[in-house]
Amino acid sequence: CGLWNSREIAGYGVGSIFLSRACVAIATQIGLKTLFALCAPYTVNMGFNSGYIIETSIGNGGTFYYPKLDLIATTMILKDADTLNLAIDEERNAVFSLRKYLNVVKHEVLRKKEIEIHYQIEIPNLEKWNLKDVIAKANKNQNKQSINVGDLNLM
Repeated sequence: CGLWNSREIAGYGVGSIFLSRACVAIATQIGLKTLFALCAPYTVNMGFNSGYIIETSIGNGGTFYYPKLDLIATTMILKDADTLNLAIDEERNAVFSLRKYLNVVKHEVLRKKEIEIHYQIEIPNLEKWNLKDVIAKANKNQNKQSINVGDLNLM
């Protein structure tokens, strides 16, 4: 799963900050306590502010070429999505506010621009959702898949 923003909102920081906050807020609804992120160099500090740390066991100290050879990604991990102990107060408070008010309209300010964001992060029918069942089903489906060597494009 990835978070991307459209060209219409490029430059507003929506993909880098507000979508990430929403993602962290949603995580606890579905029982996730750890999140993984691939950050562009210009978003690593935002990751630190949000409580992520660099996962140095991947690539060259946490960095590698992705999604192509002229771009670098940094692997980061948030080990406490529920408490956000390493996050700065501003980020922790923003996420906790979203968790309290899952469907809310907020006027956010970034780089002297005001943006109205309609957060609708309450997951419908959540009582029917079970993380362990989803993982078990995904594993079962993965084991059923077979690879046809003729479908591989190695060039």
